[in-house]
Formats: sequence, structure tokens, C-alpha cells
Amino acid sequence: MQKEISDPLVTVLMPVFNAEKYLRLAIESVLNQSYSYFEFLIIDDGSTDQSAQIIRSYSDPRIRFLQNECNLGLVTTLNRGIESSQGQYLARMDADDISYPQRLEKQVALLNINRADICGSFCDLIDEHGILIKHLSMPLDNDTLTICLGNSVPFAHGSVMLRKDFLLQHNLHYELGNYAEDYDLWIKMYACGARFVNCNESLYYYRHFSKSLSSLNREKCANAAKILRRQFIQENEQACIKALGSLTTRLEQLSYSERVNSIFVAYQLGRLTGNWQWCWPAISRASPKMILHGIYRIWKA
Repeated sequence: MQKEISDPLVTVLMPVFNAEKYLRLAIESVLNQSYSYFEFLIIDDGSTDQSAQIIRSYSDPRIRFLQNECNLGLVTTLNRGIESSQGQYLARMDADDISYPQRLEKQVALLNINRADICGSFCDLIDEHGILIKHLSMPLDNDTLTICLGNSVPFAHGSVMLRKDFLLQHNLHYELGNYAEDYDLWIKMYACGARFVNCNESLYYYRHFSKSLSSLNREKCANAAKILRRQFIQENEQACIKALGSLTTRLEQLSYSERVNSIFVAYQLGRLTGNWQWCWPAISRASPKMILHGIYRIWKA
């Protein structure tokens, strides 16, 4: 049996709301980590199913269980978790996802080696039955990460590990009322000079199903993301120009999604500055599919 951890290095933070179907898989993927110096902070956000009973059925001393008196929503629950956490690092976990056994071990090492403030990873998208849909890669260097932020998120939210002191130092938290709460936080961290890193291997199974919270609020999420994209490019114009200049020297080495992100950001910079010199390098060596995908993203934005 695991010993109770005092002054843990990592807090694994998992909000739970009516997650009984996949909850045991999520909990056990954390308890079976190769790295054990953590507390597992589980917050039930007013569930009306058997979620609370499932959590209480575990006697592992690393679990710390809190309950909201009623359903307060994901953002409020996450902020409560940050305030209640005891670890120096915060590892997010979603109640319907699965962490690879070496996830925490590898992310702690990457944060330390890179002196980073947030660490994500590649992940595997699975369906409701656990069947692999596709492999998702994430940006691995500052330039691809900057361009990604101009169009999308550079992390799967549940896969990240953050340095808590960085959040406290800059008074950062999840913004209530923002339906793209993770994207908003990453942009704010970037503005405060956070160091970002991703592990170049899958450490997380991200479960996709049609009735997820993000799907039910798809339009609200999309509208919030539009505002954030525009804000990021406007506030980081020079950083985006510098990143695009660097990426045009190695376009063939970029992934499909990185090429599409480059087309999107180049176009938005052209609209913002009136200088369209960035568009041609981004488009000239792109495949027709990439160009059409980029145009679709531009139209949606």
C-alpha cells in the first residue's frame, strides 16, 4: 500500500462531474503511475450519478477528495483546485481520459530539464469505447508553438503539468465566463514569459465523444477562440513575424497542422499590417489540401 505523501511535489488535479462511466479508468491510470510523489486531488462538482461513491471506494492515501456543495462549473472547480493544491507542480487530469503510466515521471523531468513553466505531450485520441481514432502531435519548439497559439491550442488541456509558482507570481487563473478557458490561460502565460515544452511522445489518452461539454458549447467555444486568436496575433505581431520567418526556412520539416497554422497566421498578419509578404512563402510550397484547409480556417475565423 502506498504511504501518504506529505509536502508532495505534484498535485494531480481532476474535476469530476457525472463521470461514472469512465471514472475508474481515469483514477487507476493516475494511481498506477511510475512516479508516486504526488497527491491526487479529486473535486466532485455536484455529481448526481455514482461518481462520489466510486471515488470513496478507493482507500489510497494519496487521494484527497473535495466536494462542491452544488455544481459550480469547470472553471470555478479548477480554480478551487489550484488554491487547494499542495504540490509545486499541477498536473491536470480529466475524469474520462487516461494517463500513460510514465506520464508524471516524464513531465516532471521535462519541466526540470527545460526549466519550463508548463509541459504537455503528444496524445492519442480515442472514442467512447477506447478505440484509437488518431495520434495527435503538438508543437515542439518556440516558433511552432508561437504560430500554433495564433490559431489553436498547443496542448491537450488534460495532459498539461504547470508550475504553480508561476501562476501565483503572475496572479493567473482560469477566467470565469470564458468558454475557451484553457486557450485563454495559455495566452496569458505566454504574455507573462512562460516557458512552454511538449513531450514528443504520447503520454495521454484523450477521449472524444459527441456529448462532451465542449461539443455542447461548441458555438460559444468557437466564438471565444476567435476573440483570443485575434488578440494574440495583435499583441504578439513581432513575435509571430519572427516565428514565421524562421519556419519558412524549414517548411518541409513541419507537420501538416503546423503548415496550416502558418498559412492562417500569415494571412492574419497580412490583414493586420497590410504587408502580405508572409503569405507567399507559407502558401507556395503547401499542398492543395493544406491551402484549402488554411482557407477554411480563415473563413471560420
